[in-house]
Amino acid sequence: MMRCMLASVLVLFLTACGSASGGAPSDNASAVVAIHEEPTRLNPILGPAMSYATMVESPMFPNLFRILPNGSLRPDLAAVVPTVANGGISKDGLTYTFHLRHGVKWSDGAAFGAADVIATYRLITNPNVQAVTTDGYSLVKTAAIVNPFTVRFTLKTPYAPFLAGCWSNALTGILPAHVFAGVSNVNTAPYNQAPTVTLGPFKFASWERGGAITLDANPLYYGPKPKLRHIVFQVMPDQNTILTALQAGSVNLAQLGPLQVRDVLNTPHIDLHVFGHPSWEVAALNEHDPILADARVRRALEYGIDRAAIVEHVMRGYAELIGDSFPPSSWAHDAAILPYPYDPKKAAALLEQAGWKVGPGGVRVKNGVRLELTYSTTSGNPVREETEQIMQAQLAKIGVRLNISNYPADVLFGDHLFHQTFQIVEFQPTGGPDPDTRAYQADSCKAIPPTGANYGSWCDPRIDPLFVQEQRATDRAARKAAFTRIARIENQEMPYLYLFSQKAVVATRGLDGYVSNPYAPATWNSEAWSVR
Repeated sequence: MMRCMLASVLVLFLTACGSASGGAPSDNASAVVAIHEEPTRLNPILGPAMSYATMVESPMFPNLFRILPNGSLRPDLAAVVPTVANGGISKDGLTYTFHLRHGVKWSDGAAFGAADVIATYRLITNPNVQAVTTDGYSLVKTAAIVNPFTVRFTLKTPYAPFLAGCWSNALTGILPAHVFAGVSNVNTAPYNQAPTVTLGPFKFASWERGGAITLDANPLYYGPKPKLRHIVFQVMPDQNTILTALQAGSVNLAQLGPLQVRDVLNTPHIDLHVFGHPSWEVAALNEHDPILADARVRRALEYGIDRAAIVEHVMRGYAELIGDSFPPSSWAHDAAILPYPYDPKKAAALLEQAGWKVGPGGVRVKNGVRLELTYSTTSGNPVREETEQIMQAQLAKIGVRLNISNYPADVLFGDHLFHQTFQIVEFQPTGGPDPDTRAYQADSCKAIPPTGANYGSWCDPRIDPLFVQEQRATDRAARKAAFTRIARIENQEMPYLYLFSQKAVVATRGLDGYVSNPYAPATWNSEAWSVR
C-alpha cells in the first residue's frame, strides 16, 4: 500500500514539475525543494525557530544585509554596509545609521522605506509579540526615521553582533508596515499563514497543509530577476520518502542525513554538497522538571550516553562531538573544553550522590519516584530515531528508564518546545557567523519563551553578565574569552545534552546556481537558481 502511495506521489511530481534527472521540468521554470518539517507559520520575526521554516521564508523576506558564504555582509535592502570609516557607525559603537536602497517595492506595489524597518523593530520588541528573539533589539535606546530612506538606531551599550545578528538574512526579515498597521494580534494574524506582501525574489502563492508551499517569482523584485517561475516546497515528513523522491528525479534540492548519503553517492545526476556549519544537535532539558533541575542528574545523563559511538555508527562520521554551545566550526570554540566521555560508572556515581538508588527492575528510585523520563524529537527522522534507541538502551544500564514519544515538527516546536511541555527534546539549533546569535538564545535568562529559544528555561546568574561583556567588546580575543567562560559553565552545569555538531549535506539534482552557505538557509540565493 505504501509503495503504491509513494509511486502516486512521484508520478504527480513528475507530471507537475518534470524530471530532475538531468532533463528540465516541463516548463523549465519550477524547482522542487523537499522539506522534512512543515512550518507552523511563515513570519520571520515569530518563534519558534525552525530551520525549514527559514528555508521557505528566505526567498520572500530579505533583510538589510545578506550574509555571504565567507561570513561577510553585502548590502541588500540597505545601500551600503555601515562602518566607522564611512560614518555609518559612531566611534563609540553606539549609533548605527542605515541608508536604504531606493526604488524598492513590496509585492503589492507599495513603496519600501524607513517606516518598514522601524515597524519591524517595534514588532520584535513588542512584549505581546512572540518574537523568535529580542537579542540585540532590546539594547536599542532610540530608533528614528531620519528621512524616508534613512534610519538611525542608538544603543544603550555597544553590541558587536548588531549588524549580522539583527539585520541580516541569518534569521529575521523585514515586514510591511502598511500591512501590520492595523493588526491587533501579530501572533495570530492571517498573514502568518499567507504572507502575500513581501520583498524577496519570490512571493507567496499557496500553502496546502501537509502537502506543499508554493512560491511564485516576484515581478517587482528589486534585484536580479529570478530565473525560476516557481519554487515548490514539498512537505515530506519521512526522510526515506525524500531519498526515494530524490533518486526518482522529482526533487531538485534536499537536505540529507548521514544514513541517506551512502545511498546517493553513486546515483547519476545527483550532486552532494558537504560543509561544516554553526549548528549542534542537542537535547533540551526542562529545568522546571524536578528530576532534571538537579545538575548531577543532567551530568549523569551526558556521561551515560556513548556519543562517540553514535557519531561513528549513526552519523557515519558526518559529525563532531561537542561539550557546549560553540561547535568546532565557530571561532569562539575552545578546544580545551572537552566533551564528556562515555563513563557509565561516573554516571551511576552521580545518580547515587543525587539520592537515586537502584530499585525494582533496575530502575532507580528516590522518595518513591522512579527515574523515568520522556524523550521526544521530530517523528520520521531515522537518524534521531536510531539515536533514541541507543540512548534508551545505554541509560537503562545506569538505572534510567527512557520513554520515547515523538511528534510531527509543527506539534513538537509549536506546542511542546515553545510552551515547555516536555522533559527532554532533541533538535538542532543553527547560528550565524557571530557566536552570540544562537548562544544567547540558548542560554540567556532573557531568552526564555516567549522572548527567545531557551526552551529548557535554564537560568544561571553568571551567564547574562558574560553576554553583556562579549557584546560590548570590540576585540575578538576579549569576546572569545567571555564565550569560553560561558562554555565552561555550560560544560559543568549541562543545561542540554550536547550530542554532536553535524556537517551539512545538501543534495541537488538538475539544479544550477545553488551555492552552499554555512550561515544562511539553503535558499539564500534562490534568485540565481535554474533547472535543467
